[in-house]
Order: sequence, then C-alpha cells, then structure tokens
Amino acid sequence: MLTDVHDGRLHLGERNIPLAQPVRTRLAAYLEERTRRWPNTANPHFFINCTTATDLGPTSNIWATKVLGISAQAIREDRIVHELLATGDLRHLVDLFGLTISGAYRYLAALDPSSTRKPNEAGGGCSTPPIMRIRVIAGAPPAAGLIVNPSRP
Repeated sequence: MLTDVHDGRLHLGERNIPLAQPVRTRLAAYLEERTRRWPNTANPHFFINCTTATDLGPTSNIWATKVLGISAQAIREDRIVHELLATGDLRHLVDLFGLTISGAYRYLAALDPSSTRKPNEAGGGCSTPPIMRIRVIAGAPPAAGLIVNPSRP
C-alpha cells in the first residue's frame, strides 16, 4: 500500500525497513508518474494499471510478472541473495526479510554448500541438503543470482 512507505522507510507491521537513497529517488519518480497518469485514483495500492485505477483492488500477480518480466518472488529471492553477498550477516537477513534462521541458512548453503555446518553445532554438520540452487541471469550483474527450487527450470 502507498501508506506503507513514508519517512524514507517501508513500514510492514512492526518492521521498519530503511530505503536507500537510490530507491527513494526511483520511488518518487514512479509515484510522480503514477499521479500524472491517474490523478484522480483512490486506489491505495502501490502498483495500479488502467483497470485497477478505477477501483480499489490490486493488480494481479500475472500483470506484475508480465510488466516486470520477473515474478515478485524472484525479485525477493534476488534481493535476499544480494544482501547476503553484501553483508554475510544471517541475522541481518532474518531481521530485514522476516526469514527464519533455518531459512537464512538455506540461502547461505545455496551460495556456499561448504557452509552447511551451523556455528553452534559442535563438530557436526547439517546433513540436510540445500533445497535451493543458484541460477545466474544472463547479462545481469554478478550479484543478480536467483535462488530457485531445483525442480524449476
């Protein structure tokens, strides 16, 4: 919702996620374009189109995937991978993305399979194989790997 973004932060429930300056700049540009195209819309959703601008409903997942060329889930997974590569901090992933500790470890294991032993395990390793793998998008920057399920192409 539009009301979830204010004061340079994304507010999701009790979590407040700071937005980097380039994100705030792009967000402002998009919101200006949105207002220019649909100045009288009452739709509170961030993304709208010519159909949803006249009501209060969200756009469909299919519309967003078609327009963006990538699913929202794939974008989220890419952001998680990028953040892990940038910080290496699992606790940061948990706090920023609302992951569980085991979920954050799965991302780490997908990036570095030798890291499956959790720090608090005395001499033992995690015998559970990673359930994800990395797929690199052709022409994308190095950090644009996506975590995907092995069963997906």
